[in-house]
Amino acid sequence: MNSATGRSHDEAWVELLDSHRPPHSEGDWASPSMWLLLQAAVADPLLSSLYPWKGMNTLSVCTSDAWRDFGTEGFPGVAAGSGVYSVIAHPVAEGRVVLETDDPAVAVEVMAGEVQSRLVRRTM
Repeated sequence: MNSATGRSHDEAWVELLDSHRPPHSEGDWASPSMWLLLQAAVADPLLSSLYPWKGMNTLSVCTSDAWRDFGTEGFPGVAAGSGVYSVIAHPVAEGRVVLETDDPAVAVEVMAGEVQSRLVRRTM
């Protein structure tokens, strides 16, 4: 559990999943794509052990649940478009796309690899 907010990683994931759970509104292209991405991400042991963050249809993670810490850790994000998932290196910005795929599981696998790599570099 994080002392800053009092919620655990699991609780943070449940909140985010609940906010994107079907049924989705007709014409809502963003929520169905994000829902598939979130399901793949929460199933990944590394990503689900971190706090999820979502902004502008991009999923990222953080070791802290404090909003001040988000963005300082250098983890990649995955932007969920209409059936397209873009893994974006940190800092998340245009032109920093590492991979584009139509498979959210592949995007999560690449994201998790990038996160793991950054975590290992921190401990060296």
